[in-house]
Amino acid sequence: MTLPREPAAHCEPVRAQAAPAGGTGVLQALAARLAALHPDRRLFTAVDGVDGSGKTTFADALAAGIRAAAIPRPVVRVSLDDFHHRRDLRYRRGRGSAAGFRHDSYNLDQFRAYVLSPLRPGGCGHYRPAGHNLDTDAVLSPPWQPAAANAVVLVDGLFLHRDELAADWDFSIFLDVPFPVSAARMALRDGTPADPEHPDMHRYVGGQRLYFGDSDPAARATVVVENTDPEDPRVIPAAAASCFRTSARRYPGGTVVGRCSVAENTLWKHCSLLQRCYTCCDLYAALQYCAFRSCSGPVIRGGCKPERMQPLPKICCAATAQHLPGPPAQREELL
Repeated sequence: MTLPREPAAHCEPVRAQAAPAGGTGVLQALAARLAALHPDRRLFTAVDGVDGSGKTTFADALAAGIRAAAIPRPVVRVSLDDFHHRRDLRYRRGRGSAAGFRHDSYNLDQFRAYVLSPLRPGGCGHYRPAGHNLDTDAVLSPPWQPAAANAVVLVDGLFLHRDELAADWDFSIFLDVPFPVSAARMALRDGTPADPEHPDMHRYVGGQRLYFGDSDPAARATVVVENTDPEDPRVIPAAAASCFRTSARRYPGGTVVGRCSVAENTLWKHCSLLQRCYTCCDLYAALQYCAFRSCSGPVIRGGCKPERMQPLPKICCAATAQHLPGPPAQREELL
């Protein structure tokens, strides 16, 4: 198929439209920032977050803000939900598999071929907005659509900060919403259980926890937005994100602690160097912190070796606070 030549850059006229619902301060600030960023080329932007975090609504409102900015800019809106794998591949590890949800949900090769590659410099400048119909399980080949040379390519979806995609974004947003809130939203939207720990939610919540552990999306995002209240989104530090508390963390002394299923809700304590080494005291605090953030056990990378750790019974947070190093304020922050 012969495609039309690369579209020219242009600015869309300002349209009379209602302001995005809720959170207009954050949305307007982000829209203005994106409208002004690299105006001479296409800008690839991601809106990431867990199921039920409000990604599509937020991205649609952001797109409206960019189009209505002081210097308006065209927007190409794409959702990764339109690039699922077919069912036989999505569920090849089983319908309840968290790893299957994490790794097999999306056809990234098709997404790259339909959207990312053709809109990059040297590409044809046209894209296909969808590659799969989730209801019929049909693979799609819709007509190619032109994208202005200065368009903001705004993509929403799950797992957008994964290793395979993280380098593709000029700007990225992670919407932080705790699982109890996002699961309650999904219950209203999809009829799924409102309890994120319900067995029927294991595939989805478990898959997203795997993503937190292997990709640390809040740390990779350009901006983290706390979106528990969609009417009042707030920009927050990555370290304040709920997902960050179950991702790999770096503590003073250089010790990195992450999540792993090496034990069932077990607190691990170094058996020999803890009392003598400041780094190990940091390690102990980090391990206790990790254990009480719904983690099934920490794994140590570097420094102390797991085989030199001893399991201890789980203790309450108040008791843990008495053993954490540092002043009380620091203890409260850790917990």
